[in-house]
Amino acid sequence: VYPIQNFSNIVYTVRMKRKLNVGNTNSLVVWGKPSATTGSHMWHDGYYVNYRNNKEVTIWKVVGGSWTGVFQIVDCAAVVPFGWNEIRVVGIYPYLDLWLNGVYLGYIMLTELPVSYYLGFDMYAGAADQKLLVDWAKVSIPSMSPFAVRDPAMELTMQPVAEGAEPPQ
Repeated sequence: VYPIQNFSNIVYTVRMKRKLNVGNTNSLVVWGKPSATTGSHMWHDGYYVNYRNNKEVTIWKVVGGSWTGVFQIVDCAAVVPFGWNEIRVVGIYPYLDLWLNGVYLGYIMLTELPVSYYLGFDMYAGAADQKLLVDWAKVSIPSMSPFAVRDPAMELTMQPVAEGAEPPQ
């Protein structure tokens, strides 16, 4: 967990993989607030950017422990199943831009300021032998302007998470 409470704008990149698990999430968490008090040890607030080895990519917003699905790609060609995957987010309020393995997937627009400014990575275990391997994680301050023009067609609210979908597991 990186506590960057003084910086609301970030570039955060994590290179990770899981060799055995197909269906559980491998996650990068931004603008979050960790909480070990929940039964699942999931973060209490923040944005989860997830991929699974079945090539699904999702973004979830968590506020006060309540999960809202923001975006879903069911078959994302950018995911390398069981191989190294590099998730990169650039957060310049009110935008959160997302790349996976160098492929720009688009952005989401925040409707309110983040609750907290912690960063981290996470996974849902599935089983004890299904470890998440992290090669590296790095954070920096972005050099691009919050006034950069974004293509409205790249806004990731165009493919919402399916009705009744479960939060990351």
